[in-house]
Amino acid sequence: VCLLRTGVVLAPDGGILGKMLPPFRLGLGGPIGSGRQYLAWIHIDDMVNGILWLLDNELRGPFNMVSP
Repeated sequence: VCLLRTGVVLAPDGGILGKMLPPFRLGLGGPIGSGRQYLAWIHIDDMVNGILWLLDNELRGPFNMVSP
């Protein structure tokens, strides 16, 4: 069993940014934090490749799937 700890998933067709954009376009968005906070993220392609690698290698335990 693998436990995946992921960050915010980014993708060209949306990901988290696609879900956040509509309220901002309607004028309902605002600042998200001070701009100094750390945000762990991962691209969808990297996440899929990481999951496939874990499956191919039959690993177990917790894994952080975020950008460096």
